[in-house]
Amino acid sequence: MFHILTGVRQGCILSPFLFLIVIDFVMKKTVNERDYGIAWGSEKLADLDFADDLALLCNTQEELQEMANSLQCNAAKVGLCINTEKTKAMIVRNNTVSALTINGADIEHADNFPVSRKLYVK
Repeated sequence: MFHILTGVRQGCILSPFLFLIVIDFVMKKTVNERDYGIAWGSEKLADLDFADDLALLCNTQEELQEMANSLQCNAAKVGLCINTEKTKAMIVRNNTVSALTINGADIEHADNFPVSRKLYVK
């Protein structure tokens, strides 16, 4: 074991690269704990990533709560935390919604997610 005395700073060319490596490690560890995700062909799709945003995909709200708890625990082990003020939950095909909580904080529910960037496919 060794102690890290300095780290990369915002704007450093290594910051996004190192973050992606760490978040990929955290998500693989989380997903492998209990085969989370939705059916996607013959595979399972558990998350969608864009920069530092994650969309967790689950079949039930209970599974989503378990996955969020596992993600929070695994992220904390590497010094990351989920910002509960910025986190939103969107439930599709279910009218009965109970509160999703992370670190004791209720997560706001959203009917849709505004997209700030437009992707065009030709």
